[in-house]
Amino acid sequence: MESRWEEAEALTARLPVILGRARAAARTDHDTPDGSQAISRLWLAAASGGIRAAGEQLESAIRRAGSLPHPASEVAELADLAEQVIGYASKLEADRG
Repeated sequence: MESRWEEAEALTARLPVILGRARAAARTDHDTPDGSQAISRLWLAAASGGIRAAGEQLESAIRRAGSLPHPASEVAELADLAEQVIGYASKLEADRG
C-alpha cells in the first residue's frame, strides 16, 4: 500500500511537466483551415496501416472476382479504387516517417 502511495505522489509531482509538454505540443491553429487539415492528415497517417489493409483486402476480393470468365462490371472500377487507396496509404506512411 505504501509503495502505491509513493507512486501516486511521484506521478502527481510530474503532472506540471506533463501538462507543459502537452501545451507545447498542442496546435493553437486547430480551428483554422491549415491547422485543421494538418491535424486531419496526421490522424490519417496514424491510421495508414488500416487504410493499406483495406486496399489490400479490396485487391484480394477483386482478384477472386476477376478470375471468372465473365467478371462483374464493377471489377475494373474497384481495381482502380484499390490502387488509389494503397497509393494514399503509401503517401501517408511516408509522411509518418
